[in-house]
Amino acid sequence: MENKILLVGINSRFNHTNLAIRSLIEYAKANCESIKKKYVNVDFLEFTINQNVLEILSQIINKKSSFVFFSVYIWNVEITFKIINEIKKICSNVIIACGGPEVSYCAEKILCEQKNVDFIMSGEGEITFAEIVENIFYDKECYKKIKGIYFRLNDICNTNVNKTKGVSANASVAFTGIRDVMEDLSVLPFPYPNLENEKNKIFYYESSRGCPFNCSYCLSSIEKKVRFSNLEKVFTDIKRFFNARVPLVKFVDRTFNLIEERYIAIFQFIIDNWNGVTILHFEIAAHVLSDKVFDILKKIPDGSVQFEVGVQSVNAKTLIACGRTPNFEIIEKNVKQIPKTIHMHLDLIAGLPYETLKDFAFSFDKTIALKSEMLQLGFLKILSGTNMESFAKENTEYKWLDIPPYEVLSSTHMSWNDFQFLKKIEKLVDAYYNSRRFFKLMDYIIDNCKSSFLFFSNLVDFFTDENLIEDEHKSIFYFEHIFNFTKSKFFPPELNRKIFIELLRFDFVSFSKCSNFPDWYVHNYNKNFHHAALIKYTKMKSTRTEYAYSEYEEFEINPFTLKKEKCAFLFLYNKPDEKSCNKMNKVIQL
Repeated sequence: MENKILLVGINSRFNHTNLAIRSLIEYAKANCESIKKKYVNVDFLEFTINQNVLEILSQIINKKSSFVFFSVYIWNVEITFKIINEIKKICSNVIIACGGPEVSYCAEKILCEQKNVDFIMSGEGEITFAEIVENIFYDKECYKKIKGIYFRLNDICNTNVNKTKGVSANASVAFTGIRDVMEDLSVLPFPYPNLENEKNKIFYYESSRGCPFNCSYCLSSIEKKVRFSNLEKVFTDIKRFFNARVPLVKFVDRTFNLIEERYIAIFQFIIDNWNGVTILHFEIAAHVLSDKVFDILKKIPDGSVQFEVGVQSVNAKTLIACGRTPNFEIIEKNVKQIPKTIHMHLDLIAGLPYETLKDFAFSFDKTIALKSEMLQLGFLKILSGTNMESFAKENTEYKWLDIPPYEVLSSTHMSWNDFQFLKKIEKLVDAYYNSRRFFKLMDYIIDNCKSSFLFFSNLVDFFTDENLIEDEHKSIFYFEHIFNFTKSKFFPPELNRKIFIELLRFDFVSFSKCSNFPDWYVHNYNKNFHHAALIKYTKMKSTRTEYAYSEYEEFEINPFTLKKEKCAFLFLYNKPDEKSCNKMNKVIQL
């Protein structure tokens, strides 16, 4: 009978993947003789935080494993410990271990509070896990001799380990010592050997570990040494994603563009090999992009690459306090040079040191003016082990959640009410800006409002006044109520209501075919002109199909020039067999 070890990852969404447990398993399979000789079996299960505890528990118990390892993060720590406690009720002899950022930086505290966790893996886990796999069924307490492990000490202590400070005598904790990091990540096997069976998920991938920057709020800043996989391995791995035609690969490298020669080579590989389907997502530092990089970016195929840039704040004093260099002017200049074929996500963080609501509004206006595809509003989290934790403890006005996600409740310069207001701003930014369903309208607002933040503030006031802000809604709801917003006292006087509504109509009909137009929408339609346009611009294999996936609409203001002139458009929507190819709906001016 095989000895079984199970790794468990509880993801935030059903289409996410857990890179950590897959990397540990594939490394162990490649390096452990006990697995190759089938003396030990390693397996994994993935769930989501929305699944029923009993359902998760049942699947874990049915694996009949002697050892269960959990990958623990902010989003899953609560349900993970619930599951662990239930497992021990049924299988008291199972040894349970945890790893991941949510336990590694406070292992002593976790072991004192969570009595059903037997030990915690700290640092890089591949070699540590492999050593456990090779020895655990010969020696059930071998983990007490393997580097990178925290465990409880009994009355008789192992003299080869160091007691950690600050824990009670009846629950003292030992640490076996820091595990040296891997110098060359090329030794890590590809973590997704069965892509063909799960290709519709989001896949996380790393070509480097570590970060040279000093952002005080980020755990990645703790490890300064950056290590890489060699390019040939990266090329091979990307090719495997391309061959499987997966929809999205997110590189988790904390700053992808550290070595210009290296990342340009990766971009060139994408240019030469892209499959027309897979999107690759990279977190980059925009301020270090050079003219040479911009030249290669111009060649990247439309829809193949996404960039995420952490602006975080425009306030110089705030950035310095966070260990970042004030460089928004350079970021602004470089982001504007990135071709529109590359989708851009820009990030801001609310609650950083010395930033008032007015300061944040300024950061918001400057950042949204860059018109990236997404503006992600985050809220500062006080993570254990970061410099920001020390700063927040020294500045007693900082209050934050003691439980995940450790989000700031108030700061030295922002009140609880300020943060709650920004939560509402975030919700409407997601609905109107990040959804990309109001793209022409948002361009007009950004270009013509005195302050985009003030516009969203007015919109929040309107939604609050109408008791609309709390609920989640479909996109058609947001179209209707922003139309109603134009008739309210909150509508900014600098905006032209007629232009606003025509752009709203254009966005509405651009997104998808509508069988029943809402009451607010004036449908200016001519069937004969629609038919003529279809004959001219489509192959018309099936009249019924072409009508079902197209629309004709007339406007009194040109959505592209904002000039008052009658114009008409043919809207061609993606057919079901086209949606997997990252194609946008097509708009033709007649």
